[in-house]
Amino acid sequence: MKKMLSAVIAAAMILSMFVICPAEALQESDLPFENAAPTHIAATWLEGNDSPTTMSLTFTIDNSIAEFYMAKEQAEDLDEFMAQYPFYEIYTEVQIDWALDDVNDEVSGWHYTPYWDYHHIEDDYWAIGVDENWNWRCSAWDMVNWGLGNSCYTAQDYWVMRGINENDFYGDPDTGTPGIKDQLREGQYTYEVEEEGYDPVLRIDFTEHTMYFRARLYTVLTYEDGEGVERQSYIFSDWSDACGYGKDIAKIEPLKPGEVDAPVITNLVNLGILGEDDCPTVAFTLTVPDKLAEQAANQHSLGLGLYIEIWARVKGDTEWAEVQGDRDITAGQHQAWLYALQNEERPIVTADAKIELRCRYAYDYEDEYTGWDLYHSDWSKIITFGGDDVGGYGDVNGDGKVNGQDLIRLRKFLNGEQVAVTEGADVNGNGTLNGQDLIRLRKHLNGENVVLGPKN
Repeated sequence: MKKMLSAVIAAAMILSMFVICPAEALQESDLPFENAAPTHIAATWLEGNDSPTTMSLTFTIDNSIAEFYMAKEQAEDLDEFMAQYPFYEIYTEVQIDWALDDVNDEVSGWHYTPYWDYHHIEDDYWAIGVDENWNWRCSAWDMVNWGLGNSCYTAQDYWVMRGINENDFYGDPDTGTPGIKDQLREGQYTYEVEEEGYDPVLRIDFTEHTMYFRARLYTVLTYEDGEGVERQSYIFSDWSDACGYGKDIAKIEPLKPGEVDAPVITNLVNLGILGEDDCPTVAFTLTVPDKLAEQAANQHSLGLGLYIEIWARVKGDTEWAEVQGDRDITAGQHQAWLYALQNEERPIVTADAKIELRCRYAYDYEDEYTGWDLYHSDWSKIITFGGDDVGGYGDVNGDGKVNGQDLIRLRKFLNGEQVAVTEGADVNGNGTLNGQDLIRLRKHLNGENVVLGPKN
């Protein structure tokens, strides 16, 4: 048996090493977003595609994380954008832990160890995934430093528990690197040669066993201390709730027609002519409630789509046209490019054109009789420049008052009930609808001195 790490694991170890320990580390309070654990985590077995054990794992990140990275990506002057923070570089990664059958089992339960943390090694060096001798102490299935697929997207998806070789299965006893064999009990798997000349194949029968997952994020902040020395801080979220796939877990079902609510869009703005294509660009704000985030995560785990269609027209036109734009489900500003509004009668859409825009969600669904098809939500309201008809903050039902009826309506909406809300449901004015808006509204109605809308 070869006693060497695979190239992938070795590369991951190198990326996790040689980080200077921060003298006065930046803290969670220095993050530009909520240090929230992943939510809506879901797993689906790929039924033998890629490898006999591979699963699709999805979860959602907090809207404030996606909004920050979207704003960072869209910043016209990145240096100026970053200058408002006490760090000059930032990125967020994910750790995914796993267990088979019993999460508390000392062998096949959660495989997190303190090596997963950002811990001191020697002198001024800290690291993730290695021991004091720089030996890798995580298996091929222990996902300790994976980058987010795209930090701007609310839903994140990964293929996990992928096929392994003999080095991965047996590990390296000399260095203490665990193998998959060390993390499973006999009777939970088979590992046999199925084709002459090839490595044995690891299989787990998910009609008899259940695989569990949990995830947490960590964000790395790079900055200079008071003496001009480059430092890094690693800030971890809590672990997510667990999800599973197998004998004891109900399978995730695809979305059905009528289950996705219409998009909530606001604040259409004219970005003018961007780039060299001589075509105007507009942007709008998308609100992502928890119900939609969970639906997106579940669809992704099944390998199915859920995305936003953007349609626009020049004011006065009778026909709508689908336009290109940011289609992924993520809270915050989405851009749209108006090429599709050009035609023989109007070869150029000028920068001062009056634009109307509406959206709907599109998603895959397998019909019992017609097979796979594309379904749509209802249309959003139509928005125009400066014409969102935004009511007062806290006026959730649009009756011009802020009272207990608004609290009831907002609670129902956040619980996924089919009720309509106005933009006033964004009680704290941060562009996101979540439990923080409910808390702010309840405090206001209880007579506490809180601000409805953004704080100055």
